[in-house]
Amino acid sequence: MILLPWHLFLLAAVTGGSLSLGFKLFKRLGASLDDPMAFAASLALGFALCGYSVLALGQAGMLSPATLWVIVGLLIAVTLTERRIIAQLWQKAAFGGLSRPGKFLMGLAAFLLVFNAYRPETYFDALVYHLGLPQIFLLEGNTVPTARHAFTPMPLLEEMILTLGLGTGGEPVAKMLAGLLGLIAPLALYAWGRSLNKPKAGELATLLFLTAPIIFRNMTRSLVEPTLAGYLILALHALLRTPVNNAGLFLAGLFTGLMFAFKYFAGVWCATIFLLLCWRLFKENRALMSRGLALFFLGALIPALPWLLRNWAALGDPLYPYLSAFLGRHPNPEGWAHFLWEARHWHPGPRFISDFMIILKGSFADFSGAYFIGPGFLLVLPFAVKTCRRSNIHQALGVWTLGNWILGLAQTHYLRYLSPLLAPAAFLGALGFHDADKKIKRWLKPAIALVLAYHAFWMLHGFRRSLDQKAAVGLVSKKDYLQKKLGYEEALEWINHHVPADGRVLLLGETRAYGFHRRLVVATVHDRHPLADWIAQAANEQALRQTLKAEGITHIFHHRTEEQRIAGYRTMPLDEAGERRWRSFKESFLAETYADANVTIYEVR
Repeated sequence: MILLPWHLFLLAAVTGGSLSLGFKLFKRLGASLDDPMAFAASLALGFALCGYSVLALGQAGMLSPATLWVIVGLLIAVTLTERRIIAQLWQKAAFGGLSRPGKFLMGLAAFLLVFNAYRPETYFDALVYHLGLPQIFLLEGNTVPTARHAFTPMPLLEEMILTLGLGTGGEPVAKMLAGLLGLIAPLALYAWGRSLNKPKAGELATLLFLTAPIIFRNMTRSLVEPTLAGYLILALHALLRTPVNNAGLFLAGLFTGLMFAFKYFAGVWCATIFLLLCWRLFKENRALMSRGLALFFLGALIPALPWLLRNWAALGDPLYPYLSAFLGRHPNPEGWAHFLWEARHWHPGPRFISDFMIILKGSFADFSGAYFIGPGFLLVLPFAVKTCRRSNIHQALGVWTLGNWILGLAQTHYLRYLSPLLAPAAFLGALGFHDADKKIKRWLKPAIALVLAYHAFWMLHGFRRSLDQKAAVGLVSKKDYLQKKLGYEEALEWINHHVPADGRVLLLGETRAYGFHRRLVVATVHDRHPLADWIAQAANEQALRQTLKAEGITHIFHHRTEEQRIAGYRTMPLDEAGERRWRSFKESFLAETYADANVTIYEVR
């Protein structure tokens, strides 16, 4: 916490520079300062440019804190030289028009997101993916994907942005950037309401979405879904605004392609947005059909192409692992099949009935936080239906949202994946409430206030008085807290202090890369661990030793308790001969250098 001013300065520099660069691009597409969406769209485009600059460095093998500081230095220079434009964008965003409750909830969210940046990170997905992958990229000095780690080939634009924060300001700045990316959606919802001369409707949609526990809690965990919601709203707004024009269609394609750049799952929404575009052009401007589709495709291809080329060059599959799995060439078909099964069977019961019950339950209380949507959406749902009856545009947006909910539930039981769809649902409901009869609004305003207060309570619930709060402000040792929570912090520190800087560590039984400051060989629970292949391919123990030496592996980090927890994933499938060879190798060529109740560390002799 003592470095808070420095971290906030870095955050302001990256944000200000991104905002200015994004506005330059937004302006070239026919927009102006008077566009209510200018602030949110500029921020989204600017952050994307930062992410692609990090990706370019990584693909060139030039990724390091020094080169990342060059990017930050350029952003600082842009912030200083374009400070007048930044001030005008802030002024035009009209945040002063928010009501007092709105300002309070937005301020509370901002405060909690900053405070969250100093809490010791223990969330599994963050340690494996959202902070773990940037850690791997920084250690390796590149972002080249590998089949050894199932998630390195995926579109990782958010992780590129977090790499910029992690490599310069450390974990707090990375987590603040993740929170700021999640705020793009609320900003865009407010701006969409203003563009319709209904700022109060935009504000209500903003507050309903931002305070939904499934959204806010995922923002504090550095997850990508809140970020996806922002680019989704920007794409839908560009596509549905009136009149239809070339710049709007290109911009819609650009934001659609950026959704794909953040996550493969967004490819479903990219396809349905294309269908929505076809419907609108067919209904309103058939003469623009061919040119409009071409502009949309061009806009979508620009941000998607770097990820496709990256995978094609490294793995021979631009959509890895989907084409490889379809053609029967996946390196670990069992792991891939288990990944698909897990996504589709996250909770038991008949699929749609189970999903419906989970949504209802999650609208009021779900202490896991995984499916907790909040009662606000049930309250405004009738108004969303009313809004859809007002015009063809709103009807199309409602059908698109409902259709994607149904399509999404048919693909996955991770309701977190579908949470960005709460943004258009909140917007439709808020519009309907805004246009409702005055008597109805008079009766329902107290209910809306209670709902938002209930949501705010659950925002605070995640920050209730606990050890991680005390660790954030230094009242409890961060090391002791992490050791108690994760079970391997002391062993991790031993690695960081005793393994030579040029050493390489093989993680066995452990999938969480974040926190290690040495180069790693690490596999996820959906991968076949490379050690299993090396053991199977080795003729004897000496050959296995030569393989490890050729890979540069100097130490093996064996997390025994975690290995037992994930044993069902079978990441190390060894036959009887392989088991014997591995035991013999351990006796002959591994020297135990550290051991505690959970972890054993070996040095390869």
